[in-house]
Amino acid sequence: MVIYVKNFLEVTEETLYNNIKKNLEKGKRVVLDFSNIESVEYAFLNNSLGDIIEEYNFEAIEHRINFLNVVLDIKLAIKEIVKKRNK
Repeated sequence: MVIYVKNFLEVTEETLYNNIKKNLEKGKRVVLDFSNIESVEYAFLNNSLGDIIEEYNFEAIEHRINFLNVVLDIKLAIKEIVKKRNK
């Protein structure tokens, strides 16, 4: 399931979290596509992707979530969130 992150920037990060969670619970692979996004607030990623990582443990989902079209600044933020939120 491809999730276009840009479609969620105008709503709450909880909406993105719920969308990711719903697809993971159905056993689907999730692709987060960051097309046409140059930057995103750290809090938005932390409160959506970070909550998923904390809930599921990154090792349990690392092969079920992929990232596309991610600029360097966002990649670095994702790496930091994984490091901080993975328990």
